[in-house]
Amino acid sequence: MWSKPTRQQGFVLPSVLLLGLVVITSGLALQAMALQGVLSQKRELKRDQQTDAEFSAVMRQALD
Repeated sequence: MWSKPTRQQGFVLPSVLLLGLVVITSGLALQAMALQGVLSQKRELKRDQQTDAEFSAVMRQALD
């Protein structure tokens, strides 16, 4: 009854492969952004801890 047009043969596999590539690439991009966020938070925490330690040292010296 229905015959496949010859031009559309092999259309599904390349489409699925392309979709898979897009999904993997976007997942990697999201992971990279999350990693950058975590590293930025760690740097900020270290900087804040250093500033707090310096302030505490100055306060201790002022009280002595």
